[in-house]
Amino acid sequence: MVTALNLSLCAFLFAEDSSTTISLPQGFDASLCRQEISAEDEEFLAAHLKEIVPSGIIEYDPETGAVRLDYTLGEDVKKDAKVVVKNEKHIRYKLPVVGRDRSRDLSHEEKRNLAPFSFEANTEGTVTFPVPLRCWARADYFLRIRYLDRTNSFRQLVMFKPENNAGYVAEWLGAGVQSGEDPPKLSTKGLPPRFLRSSQEWFNKVREVPMRVEFSLTDPGKKDRDGSTPGVFVVHYDLDGDEAQSNRVAYEKAPHESGYVGFSWSRVRFYISGLVITGLLDKKEAVTLLRKKLDTGKAKEARKE
Repeated sequence: MVTALNLSLCAFLFAEDSSTTISLPQGFDASLCRQEISAEDEEFLAAHLKEIVPSGIIEYDPETGAVRLDYTLGEDVKKDAKVVVKNEKHIRYKLPVVGRDRSRDLSHEEKRNLAPFSFEANTEGTVTFPVPLRCWARADYFLRIRYLDRTNSFRQLVMFKPENNAGYVAEWLGAGVQSGEDPPKLSTKGLPPRFLRSSQEWFNKVREVPMRVEFSLTDPGKKDRDGSTPGVFVVHYDLDGDEAQSNRVAYEKAPHESGYVGFSWSRVRFYISGLVITGLLDKKEAVTLLRKKLDTGKAKEARKE
């Protein structure tokens, strides 16, 4: 069980990152998202969290347990993401370089400022990011569509568990839940008629469109008899722009409380830029992943010897 002592210990161990403050959704109380984890696991997590992603770009707020990953730079996506495509040519993380690659002389921050996109993809594929989140997860990014077939699919995945093919799914502005191999149950209730037509007809294809997809438990401290908690899943198109539209789906009993962020697509060519993922770290799952990862690393080193 997380105690005040455990949180103080974690904050001390993360002293070098103590300036990191990650904003939470308005009205969201992270302290109500209870996570049972021992003081030993808190210490282990504090010591090794940076290793959960090969890029090492994870930021952590020890006061709330929130994390932030800035995937503006494609090479960080390439290092961290689990990518499933039929052909490696269906995804890329930077523009082709003619002649000497001068980006090698730049700092990570300089390369991030010059990055053309987080990743560019086409045809068909899936990308998931390896940091487990709980109670709250958000992905902010810009989406530029190059080509859309009328039978296209572009899905944003939140609190998603690839091994079960289950979690929250937003397909364009439709929002709902995926369970196994069945098609996702999407809600478009209340959307203006034009957004009910094919995305080929309404999605702006002449500029980058700011997007946000987010899930949060609306009352993390409330539990029904069956252990369920209310939550809300929201997808935003053209966030704060002239064509802004949102779709909000509320659940009295949220079917999923933890998982990963990702994207899947079919018959569409696009790029995503400025991708930033934030949420509450699923500490228990993170500890499990890190211990497995570190044990695997030790085993490899032992075999080399």
